Amino acid sequence: MRVRVELHPALKQWIEERFARYPSERSLVVPALLEAQKYYSYVSPEVEIGLAELLGMPPQEVHSVASFYSMLHQHPVGRHIIQVCHNVSCYLRGAEDVIAHLEEVLGIKVGETTEDGRFTLVTVECLAACGQAPVMMVDEKLVEQVTPERAEAALAEFD
Repeated sequence: MRVRVELHPALKQWIEERFARYPSERSLVVPALLEAQKYYSYVSPEVEIGLAELLGMPPQEVHSVASFYSMLHQHPVGRHIIQVCHNVSCYLRGAEDVIAHLEEVLGIKVGETTEDGRFTLVTVECLAACGQAPVMMVDEKLVEQVTPERAEAALAEFD
């Protein structure tokens, strides 16, 4: 049985202040999930239940939204998220080499976090930059026409 977590008071206030801006509480679910992630670094099942209660929604609906979007994390993640597109455009232009290089350099596999908690490596279906494939994103920084060497160099910019 999952237990609801008592949501952070500032998060509850943030959500409650926005109720009037949205046509229904349900339309606030994505912004609320994104804001919750800022407080907890990921959206746990317990946080989903707390948000569901606050938004007046079934927990299953909150979970279906939380699990749909790749920018919402279901498990603890590192301080920096490395996303590498592996869709067709990026795949054809070498994304698999970039992914393999990052796995080797970081000592982790896709979906894992480095021991020091610095980086989590994930693959995504699209970063909307197909014309500059292959692409990766570290947090909010997009790296276009990425090579294994450029990928490694991009990581040096993050603590």
